[in-house]
Amino acid sequence: LVIGCWVFNSKKQILLTKRSPEKKFAPNLWENTGGHAVAGETGPEAIVRELVEETGIEAKPEEMIEIGRAIKHGALALEYVVFKDVHAANIKLQPGETCEARWVSEEEFDHMIETGEVAPSVAAGLEPFREAFNKTLHEN
Repeated sequence: LVIGCWVFNSKKQILLTKRSPEKKFAPNLWENTGGHAVAGETGPEAIVRELVEETGIEAKPEEMIEIGRAIKHGALALEYVVFKDVHAANIKLQPGETCEARWVSEEEFDHMIETGEVAPSVAAGLEPFREAFNKTLHEN
């Protein structure tokens, strides 16, 4: 079970974290929070754990809004959105995983994808869920 979470704030901005320069794959590129479930976890439980590990942001499983699911590389992938207002300076980065955090507008995010600043797997992985991503961002 592969899980991803997009954090939105009340200003309709998207939280991105920068991958550590030590990472083998896509160092210094931007991404959303994500990971894998451990045995016995539901998707919402897994992403709540990953969100705390990668950003320090606390949420409850019931706050997670599922925006889609797909089979990727033989695994079930679930994508979630959660709304949280947290100052970027208060994000707790995970050593060896992330080195920076920032809030971006949807337009900035799209520009970052176009210019290759977002990890390719993140940009490609969002595509099947982009309509639900946009709808959730603008309707809440």
